[in-house]
Amino acid sequence: MKLTTSLACLLAFLLALPSARAHDPVAEMAAAATNFLNALDEDQRATATYKIDSPERTDWHYIPKPFEGEGMRNGLTIRDMRQEQRALAFALLNTGLSDTGFMKATTIMSLERVLWELENHSEKRSPEMYYVSIYGEPGSKA
Repeated sequence: MKLTTSLACLLAFLLALPSARAHDPVAEMAAAATNFLNALDEDQRATATYKIDSPERTDWHYIPKPFEGEGMRNGLTIRDMRQEQRALAFALLNTGLSDTGFMKATTIMSLERVLWELENHSEKRSPEMYYVSIYGEPGSKA
């Protein structure tokens, strides 16, 4: 009886395998990017989106950059988003990172407040001055 039950369970498992879906981060990221863009108003969308061949696509840095004028970052800031839009921006970020990576990224962002205090309230330090830029149409082939 135990052998029959075990075989039945194994057979059910094996039959279910073809229908099990693999994790598809590209599709998840495209869907999250589309959801984010759909939540933006026209001006925000114009600020956040670029053509796929835009030279801005390769102009990114880990170091702080000016918030305005020459050399400023591209995209829509977290500061300029409504709460719902912020949640969608973080959902987009989460599609490209592991749980640990997402936790590290958001912790680093929150530490901007500490750096702001240590650097005598430097304008370049703010957890809301992270930018979201979308290059090309989400889900399309580049």
